[in-house]
Amino acid sequence: MRHIRSRLVQVARMVLAMVLGIALPFCVQWLDRRRLSAEARARAWNTASWGAAVYAFGPASMLGWMWLTRPRGWRIAYGAVATSLAVLAIALADRALLATMKQPGDALVELLESALVVALAAALLLGILELAVSVKRRTRLRPSVPARVL
Repeated sequence: MRHIRSRLVQVARMVLAMVLGIALPFCVQWLDRRRLSAEARARAWNTASWGAAVYAFGPASMLGWMWLTRPRGWRIAYGAVATSLAVLAIALADRALLATMKQPGDALVELLESALVVALAAALLLGILELAVSVKRRTRLRPSVPARVL
């Protein structure tokens, strides 16, 4: 009986993480999309790309969402915070599920540490992407030397 209960807890945790991993970023992005300016909305993903990103990447889709919809100077901070908050919310829901089923779980400090690691990793990833994009823009805007005509 203990083995069946353990498997049930594992399945419930997996289903909760999958549902929240898709539903939470979708709801946040949907609400955010409604309040965006027309210019920012035009830069955002179309419906098919948006659905694919949320489905495939879950909370990590917040990185791309913030990259596309936020001003250049703030998108790294917004992306890191939004992604870590989504991961933290899913971890807290998992912790609440474990407490409801009277199962041992991670300490709250470990969850906060995990959210901090996610935020730092997201900021690093977006920082590298920002650097790559700015280098590409600089090289593309450099005037080319005209070819000599023979």
